[in-house]
Amino acid sequence: MADNNMKVQATVELPSAKKVNEQIRALEKSISKLKISGKFDETALKNLTKQLSTLKATVSTASFSPVALKNLTDQVNKALSNINISGINIKDLSDISFDSSFGKELEKNLSHLSKLKEEWLDQGIYVDEFKTKVETLEKSLQEISVGDIKGLNTVKEQISSLSSEAKKLLQIQEIQLLSNGGIENDYDTQLAKLESSFTRLGITGGELTSKTSGVTTALSELRERLAQPLNESNYNEIISLNKKLQDEFIKSRNESARMNATIEMATDSNRLNNAAQMQKWADNNSNAMKKYGDRINEIIFEMSDLNKVMSQADATKLQNEFKALQNEAKLTSNIGITAINKLKKAYEKFSGRNLINDLRNAIWQQLKKMPNEVYKIDTAMANLYKVTDETSSKYRQFLDSAGDSAQKLGRSITSLVEQTANWSKLGFDLDTSAKLAEISSVYANVGEIDDDTAISNLVTAMKAFNIEASNSMIIVDSLNRLGNEFATDVKSLGEGLKTAASSMAAAGNDIHQTLAILTGAGEITQNVSELSSGLQVISMRLRGMKDELQSIGEEYEDIESISKIQEQIFNLTNGSVNILKTDGSFKSTYDQLKEISEIYFDLSDADRADLTEILFGKNRASQGIAILQAFQSGEIQKAYEASVKSAGSAMEEQEKWLESLEAKTQQFNAAFQSLSSTVLDSNLLKWFVDLGTSGVKALDQIIDKLGLLSTIGLSAGLFAGFKNVGSPKMFGLKIVLNIPTVC
Repeated sequence: MADNNMKVQATVELPSAKKVNEQIRALEKSISKLKISGKFDETALKNLTKQLSTLKATVSTASFSPVALKNLTDQVNKALSNINISGINIKDLSDISFDSSFGKELEKNLSHLSKLKEEWLDQGIYVDEFKTKVETLEKSLQEISVGDIKGLNTVKEQISSLSSEAKKLLQIQEIQLLSNGGIENDYDTQLAKLESSFTRLGITGGELTSKTSGVTTALSELRERLAQPLNESNYNEIISLNKKLQDEFIKSRNESARMNATIEMATDSNRLNNAAQMQKWADNNSNAMKKYGDRINEIIFEMSDLNKVMSQADATKLQNEFKALQNEAKLTSNIGITAINKLKKAYEKFSGRNLINDLRNAIWQQLKKMPNEVYKIDTAMANLYKVTDETSSKYRQFLDSAGDSAQKLGRSITSLVEQTANWSKLGFDLDTSAKLAEISSVYANVGEIDDDTAISNLVTAMKAFNIEASNSMIIVDSLNRLGNEFATDVKSLGEGLKTAASSMAAAGNDIHQTLAILTGAGEITQNVSELSSGLQVISMRLRGMKDELQSIGEEYEDIESISKIQEQIFNLTNGSVNILKTDGSFKSTYDQLKEISEIYFDLSDADRADLTEILFGKNRASQGIAILQAFQSGEIQKAYEASVKSAGSAMEEQEKWLESLEAKTQQFNAAFQSLSSTVLDSNLLKWFVDLGTSGVKALDQIIDKLGLLSTIGLSAGLFAGFKNVGSPKMFGLKIVLNIPTVC
């Protein structure tokens, strides 16, 4: 049949689309006659069919070739002229269906398979046996005859089957990485975290081995199976073993969480305070330490060793033992200090004479620093003037109040004034800004962050969750309590809240729900920053926010319509979860994920894999699953309750912080700044600056001269007028310093 394969080379003008379609329909009928005749070579017939399919697929594209159309027409006409079809009734052709969309459907599936190939190649699974299957399927698709609907449907089913197999391969690939340590938070890391959670509860040795035996056994079985040859027949077995391991992890984590919830833990601050009191007693009772010192030192070390978590019961037990030793020492007259220690005390007292002289000199050095402190306050106030418009008396009242607040909070006056200016820039009035500056100062203290970060985190949360300035302390309260009671910290939670606040609020969540998810799941991921980004993405995916996801550089191509997402989740959870309320509005992300967590781990491997991709995409699965695990273990719900009931937590922590050396130093600085601004009004300081270098030297010499006197009486009544820009008036003050020189 060489004539059937002849190639026609001709220059043909491009016909109209209508004419092309008419010619193609005529060709379909002619080829059908050849099929019915049963007298035409089958191989040649397949060749003609394939050419026709290609033409139909390109009719409306730039790649359509009129030369190919003419060539095919000539081949078919020649074949018909060589075959006797006189016995064929044209009515017989009515039983043969020719769908004009068949070519488009064929091209659609070819394109779909091609895209899948690219994805599989990028994912590293387009190799070996799977690659062979794909290539075979692609060949079958290209050889389908025109009108072969049944054949096309068969190939479509095969494409779907390959897609399912690809998902399993990807799952196997991830399991291999988790097992072999090739991915973040791999199984060895998760096991180490699990063991640490038990160790912090005082569980070690054989008891620790027993608590984690389920996980270690399941992990060993999985690794043993992964070490064997991998093929399609054992995919399900590996996935099943991985599910068993995940269940064991969840079981052990729940056990750890349950034990932690039932044990009241001693706070770090209380332990350190108790240890300090014990040490003080030991220092003042060297007689008792000669007899009981070994055990007392052990008790002090155990109480102060914060690397080891201690229950309140154990802390009380140590305190009672220490008290028993104290009582025993009293009964045996072993309290007090030894003769040698008494001599040391006497020597220290004698040496105190030098200390007084040193103190006098230190005071004069501090007095010399006063102008610099006044300069700092004046600069900070200048910034405040720029963003507010108040009277002179109002500014004086504010600065007075700032001096008192600074000492109470353990902050410098400069810090409070600068924070007030920053809050004023955000649109708050002076009184509100001053109050917010106190709140951001408390946040900076308990969260161990800088002032700018404190303000930035607070304002983001306030705007996102519509929290009024008067209620903004609830943000600090929640952050502080969660940071103290869970395996996270205030700083990380604050930064995480800043990242996720806007998207979570838009998705119907309040601040307590958002912080609860970050806290509970953060205990699993140990990376609140990454988790907050994941939570932001997940909340958008559950609301079908395709454009928003694209704008932040996240995966968006797979996002369906809201109704489609709702339907998929509803079906994959066996009708258990509807992401919408009865009125058609969205449930909060918190409620959506909580409901999903109740069914997720009971789903089949295939349904769970499909649901995971719909909910979290390819890039956020680890964070999403961690959230579901934390919901299932109850940690998120526990964190939510703690957040809701956190009122007053921050100020309690602030009071404890004020007992620290850092706080005492800050209070001293605040008091010194207040003294400086009282002794030296900024206008007076500006007058001296204008006076020039000689004026400054004169002031310095006066201070030095006065410092040589044995008794000093310095009376100052310094007054200044109102400032041009509304700076505070200087307060009249009489200061009397009487510091004797000890010889």
